[in-house]
Amino acid sequence: MSTLMSQCPTLAFNTTLFNNSEEIVSYLDVYIDRLHHEAEQLKQVNKDLADQCFSSGLLTYIPLGGGCQRHLLLLGGMGPMAGAYGMKSCLSFLEDEYSMTLFQACFVPKRDSDLDIVTSLYEALEHAIPQCPSHKSIDLIVLCNSAHPYMERVLKHFYQNSVHKDKTIRFHSFKESVEKRSSAFGKLKCIALQTNFAASMGIYGDTHPIYSMDKIPALSAYQKNLALAIEGVKRFDKHATLLNAIKVFQALKDYGAKRLLLGCTELPIIVDSLKKEAPHDIQEYLSGVTLFDPLILTLQEFTQART
Repeated sequence: MSTLMSQCPTLAFNTTLFNNSEEIVSYLDVYIDRLHHEAEQLKQVNKDLADQCFSSGLLTYIPLGGGCQRHLLLLGGMGPMAGAYGMKSCLSFLEDEYSMTLFQACFVPKRDSDLDIVTSLYEALEHAIPQCPSHKSIDLIVLCNSAHPYMERVLKHFYQNSVHKDKTIRFHSFKESVEKRSSAFGKLKCIALQTNFAASMGIYGDTHPIYSMDKIPALSAYQKNLALAIEGVKRFDKHATLLNAIKVFQALKDYGAKRLLLGCTELPIIVDSLKKEAPHDIQEYLSGVTLFDPLILTLQEFTQART
């Protein structure tokens, strides 16, 4: 077992390679259920849940036809639910066009302005690259918006020091994809929902027509609730997630927000929960609002670039 993998406790992928899309989606559903079960066990021993409580693991999909000559590498695990949902989104969007690998790098520390995670992200990349098909170039997507500000330094370190530095890697930045596609947002403002760290770093909200929720006076007080809802997903606390998310989306509804950027990979999970369990007026609001997911915008970008 590698150093990276041995840093992390018990919930690793049992199966690493799939050729059938239905089977890998079913496996991801089982994995998500196992995450919930593991979280409940950890709660019973009074463990404070965080991404780092869960095991890292590798999962690869290679369609029977092999796909194209580019391989999609997803760095997830920040948190593990977002990684699993992110791979499901990629499988649905790309169908059998691409082979792909998900590396759940749960050992990456919490993204925080006081903590440099370049070394951990570099180690994740070092571990994941050899698991990808050797004859294919790599498209890299990091399934954590708050990790993206570090990636320029991570890749610089990779190309200077890695034994795999001759490998062709195309990094796809969520921020760049959002900015390229922002013309599709229309004239109305698009409100970016993001973590406290992402907001403080200005990942989204410094280019027209995108405005960070924490910078809008009528909504800034709800940034705290948004952070608690995101943490609720990470801590597998459904009550806290829904309680705080309902407050946020009620405020967005009252404000009249028509376009929302889901600037955290936990937010699609939150929105799915709200569509099923929120009060009727919130469900109705979500059915009429336009939601932009940076992951989907990024997938649109690189598939269009291919053609």
